[in-house]
Amino acid sequence: MKLFRNRETPNENIAFLAMMAALVAIVSLIAALLPLSSIAVMILVPLFAASVSIFCKGRYIPIFLIGAFGLAMALSAWNFTNTIFYVLPSLVTGVAYGLFWKLKLPSSLSIFLTSIIGFLLFLLSLKLVELFTGINMQSFLLAIIKKEDSPSAPLVFPLFCLAYSVAQIAIAHIFLSFELSRLSVKENADGSLQKFYPLISIGFSILSLICGFFSLKTAYLFLGFSLFWTVASCPIFLKGVHSITWVALGISLFASLLLFAFALPRIEGYAGMLILLAPLALIDGCVYLNLLLRRKKSNLA
Repeated sequence: MKLFRNRETPNENIAFLAMMAALVAIVSLIAALLPLSSIAVMILVPLFAASVSIFCKGRYIPIFLIGAFGLAMALSAWNFTNTIFYVLPSLVTGVAYGLFWKLKLPSSLSIFLTSIIGFLLFLLSLKLVELFTGINMQSFLLAIIKKEDSPSAPLVFPLFCLAYSVAQIAIAHIFLSFELSRLSVKENADGSLQKFYPLISIGFSILSLICGFFSLKTAYLFLGFSLFWTVASCPIFLKGVHSITWVALGISLFASLLLFAFALPRIEGYAGMLILLAPLALIDGCVYLNLLLRRKKSNLA
């Protein structure tokens, strides 16, 4: 019997969500006993939650969320901060991703929206842990990577949280896409919306540049958004790269290197990373250029 398939009857739904909730609880227990294994929560819990959201009926999802979180909390009660910090955000983001899949949203948009939810829950969990225990999780996490004394680390910390959320959902997306393809369920393609992705990236780049004068934290967060949509637009190149686009990419790379060499030593404070906005915008421009050249070529054919 296939594990990953649509559940139709109440018994099938309850049995599957009970199994997934038990797996979430086991992973949470292991993570509570072995702190370094918390990466397993990041990878596995969103998969279990998304599987329930996709393969079970919608009315059973609240039961799964309550049951999985309750079991995880019961098994790791002595280390409940681990459950709040890792498990709860992973459960909600996994369920949200599954719901977006059911709504047939394009994959890139689903990953982005779910990552935003995960990012907000991550920040909320930081506050909850500090409220209940007095532990500043931001300082704790920066200490793990030996950046607690770095003046720039708190500024890029929101960008780190966003990267964590994107990585978490991307792993779940890769696994679920593979499993669903075996069920002859096609991934929700980006389709015609993909041509707007570079424009979205440029929009976030402009916002990042503006925020750089007021709030570097916000500026770096928008930089992360811009980077996401630039990466999401790059698959356009897989459909064929025009020779002129290769030349434009080469010039863009060279211009970016010159900009880094000239501007980085002259930027005061900790805004140096915002120079990355320039190559991102140039890549977005090359994507549009490639679209226009390919369209012109197809019209002439």
